[in-house]
Amino acid sequence: SAYKQSYNKLDSPMKFRNMITYSYSQDYSDPLVIDNSFYISTIIEVDEKQHKRYLLDEKGKYYLFDDKGNYIMEYQYEQPNRYFLSIPSSKTAKHRLGE
Repeated sequence: SAYKQSYNKLDSPMKFRNMITYSYSQDYSDPLVIDNSFYISTIIEVDEKQHKRYLLDEKGKYYLFDDKGNYIMEYQYEQPNRYFLSIPSSKTAKHRLGE
Protein backbone atom coordinates (compact mmCIF):
# COMPACT_ATOMS: atom_id res chain seq x y z
CA SER A 1 0.00 0.00 0.00
CA ALA A 2 1.04 3.62 -0.44
CA TYR A 3 0.43 6.65 1.73
CA LYS A 4 0.99 10.20 0.53
CA GLN A 5 1.09 13.42 2.53
CA SER A 6 1.78 16.84 1.00
CA TYR A 7 3.13 19.89 2.82
CA ASN A 8 3.78 23.55 2.16
CA LYS A 9 6.62 25.73 3.39
CA LEU A 10 4.82 26.51 6.66
CA ASP A 11 3.67 23.04 7.75
CA SER A 12 6.54 20.91 6.45
CA PRO A 13 7.92 18.52 9.10
CA MET A 14 11.48 19.23 7.92
CA LYS A 15 13.02 22.46 6.69
CA PHE A 16 16.61 22.93 5.58
CA ARG A 17 18.91 25.82 4.96
CA ASN A 18 22.47 25.99 3.76
CA MET A 19 24.73 28.95 3.23
CA ILE A 20 27.89 28.89 1.15
CA THR A 21 30.30 31.77 1.39
CA TYR A 22 33.04 32.13 -1.16
CA SER A 23 35.35 34.73 -2.56
CA TYR A 24 37.50 35.24 -5.60
CA SER A 25 40.16 36.85 -3.45
CA GLN A 26 42.36 34.97 -0.99
CA ASP A 27 41.75 37.46 1.81
CA TYR A 28 37.92 37.21 1.44
CA SER A 29 37.70 40.96 1.02
CA ASP A 30 34.65 40.57 -1.24
CA PRO A 31 32.69 37.56 0.05
CA LEU A 32 29.73 36.25 -1.90
CA VAL A 33 26.97 34.22 -0.23
CA ILE A 34 24.59 31.63 -1.61
CA ASP A 35 21.68 31.17 0.78
CA ASN A 36 19.47 28.21 -0.09
CA SER A 37 16.34 27.16 1.82
CA PHE A 38 14.14 24.19 1.04
CA TYR A 39 11.66 21.86 2.72
CA ILE A 40 10.00 18.48 2.39
CA SER A 41 6.93 19.01 0.23
CA THR A 42 5.72 15.41 -0.05
CA ILE A 43 6.20 12.19 1.86
CA ILE A 44 5.21 9.00 0.10
CA GLU A 45 5.40 5.78 2.06
CA VAL A 46 5.46 2.68 -0.10
CA ASP A 47 6.29 -0.89 0.75
CA GLU A 48 8.93 -2.64 -1.30
CA LYS A 49 6.36 -4.79 -3.10
CA GLN A 50 4.80 -1.67 -4.61
CA HIS A 51 8.01 -0.84 -6.44
CA LYS A 52 8.26 -4.26 -7.97
CA ARG A 53 4.58 -4.79 -8.69
CA TYR A 54 3.78 -1.50 -10.41
CA LEU A 55 6.89 -0.94 -12.51
CA LEU A 56 5.87 1.01 -15.58
CA ASP A 57 9.01 1.14 -17.68
CA GLU A 58 12.74 0.44 -17.72
CA LYS A 59 13.57 3.95 -16.52
CA GLY A 60 12.03 3.31 -13.10
CA LYS A 61 8.64 5.00 -13.45
CA TYR A 62 5.95 3.55 -11.17
CA TYR A 63 2.22 3.73 -10.50
CA LEU A 64 1.20 3.94 -6.83
CA PHE A 65 -2.13 2.76 -5.43
CA ASP A 66 -3.64 2.81 -1.93
CA ASP A 67 -4.98 -0.28 -0.11
CA LYS A 68 -8.32 -0.03 -1.92
CA GLY A 69 -6.69 0.02 -5.35
CA ASN A 70 -7.29 3.73 -5.92
CA TYR A 71 -4.68 5.41 -8.10
CA ILE A 72 -2.53 7.85 -6.12
CA MET A 73 0.11 8.94 -8.56
CA GLU A 74 2.78 8.01 -11.08
CA TYR A 75 6.34 8.88 -10.22
CA GLN A 76 9.91 8.54 -11.33
CA TYR A 77 11.73 6.51 -8.69
CA GLU A 78 15.17 8.06 -9.00
CA GLN A 79 15.48 11.82 -9.23
CA PRO A 80 18.00 14.31 -7.84
CA ASN A 81 15.40 15.92 -5.58
CA ARG A 82 14.29 12.67 -3.88
CA TYR A 83 15.72 10.27 -1.38
CA PHE A 84 14.47 7.02 0.06
CA LEU A 85 14.65 5.59 3.55
CA SER A 86 14.06 2.08 4.78
CA ILE A 87 11.93 2.16 7.92
CA PRO A 88 10.94 -0.63 10.33
CA SER A 89 7.37 -1.92 10.03
CA SER A 90 6.57 -0.62 13.54
CA LYS A 91 7.09 2.95 12.25
CA THR A 92 5.01 2.70 9.06
CA ALA A 93 1.84 4.70 8.45
CA LYS A 94 -0.15 1.46 8.35
CA HIS A 95 1.05 0.60 11.83
CA ARG A 96 0.63 4.15 13.19
CA LEU A 97 -2.91 4.40 11.81
CA GLY A 98 -3.86 1.02 13.29
CA GLU A 99 -4.67 -0.61 9.97
